[in-house]
Amino acid sequence: MIVSIYSFGFNYSHTLEDPHGHGGYVFDCRGLPNPGRQKEFQEYSGLDKPVVDYLEVCPEVHRFYHLTLELVKSHCEAFSARGFEHLTVSYGCTGGQHRSVYMAERMKRDLALAGFETDCIHKERFRWDIAFAQPCRKAFILAAGLGTRLLPLTKEVPKALIKMGEEAVIDVVSKKLIEAGVKEIAVNTHYLSEQVETHLKNTHLNCNFTTVHEPELLDTGGGLKNTEGFWGSEPFFIHNVDIINETDLKSVYRYHLASKSMVTLVLQERLSTNYFVIDSINIVCGLYYSQKGLIDIRRQTKGPVRYLAFSGVHVISPEIFKEIKETGKFSIISLYLRLIEEGFLISAYIDNDKFFADIGNPEGLKKAVEWLSESKSCIFSSKSPV
Repeated sequence: MIVSIYSFGFNYSHTLEDPHGHGGYVFDCRGLPNPGRQKEFQEYSGLDKPVVDYLEVCPEVHRFYHLTLELVKSHCEAFSARGFEHLTVSYGCTGGQHRSVYMAERMKRDLALAGFETDCIHKERFRWDIAFAQPCRKAFILAAGLGTRLLPLTKEVPKALIKMGEEAVIDVVSKKLIEAGVKEIAVNTHYLSEQVETHLKNTHLNCNFTTVHEPELLDTGGGLKNTEGFWGSEPFFIHNVDIINETDLKSVYRYHLASKSMVTLVLQERLSTNYFVIDSINIVCGLYYSQKGLIDIRRQTKGPVRYLAFSGVHVISPEIFKEIKETGKFSIISLYLRLIEEGFLISAYIDNDKFFADIGNPEGLKKAVEWLSESKSCIFSSKSPV
């Protein structure tokens, strides 16, 4: 029998689903002393000796832990006797960095000593482990579309250069990527490409831009393949030029590095035409075509599934280019579905509480302009003397 032990943060995650459907426990550590409130422990986690030493002098920590251990061990013994194969144990604290990590590691150690097989996953590790702190250096902005939904605005101006207040859309997206650490951005072009190229040559932004012209539209997958020579050995962002959001891109990148996935997609709970099918451990398993009522599952799901909308932001590991067999014009979504079927991992970074707008249509553009204006007003107000 295997016991899966998780730590997580209530600030970021819901109590975890049981991916195997065999039951288990969720223990709330927020009533215990919190080392994260003290500055000297903020850069440490429950894996580190200073935090362990702090917690182990607290009697309430031991009392709480031994109550949970007694419950879990008795459950393991009962499950083993009945031939069950799996049990899930989750510890949650505020940020998923100190108390819950300590408890999960301690449970892992004691169950192993009792003869049970365990695995231990720290769900928020990507947020605090320095191993995942490197910034993303390169990005690809998909900007080759015709912008037909924005006509007549795009009759003489490409979608990438539509104004949001005083800024072009591509500058708003680029600035967000630059704030996340990006130094080099590739931009694919097609419709009115000369305007985009001139704009980027004259940019004031602190970033190196490379335009990749498509004489014939290659769609998202073909556009990616067309940039193969631009990337090095590190994962990179893909960002639709017509998506405006307040997603924490640094956090997305750290999540991708920790997941060891081929691709990470930013997803949300909102209305859409199509939805990715996500299982209880946030792995993408297929696509739901809502208008057709069709579900295309390419990977066995674990636990309950959710249908989440794509937010137009990806992180991709460059190893993907070895697996691209498609040629010419093709969709990146069809590529992802094939890779899922072939056993490659595509992870979901779920970002439900952040602003999102598709400015490829007039309603979305209006929404984004209003949000951007309000955001700048808030920033200005916060800098004003009280």
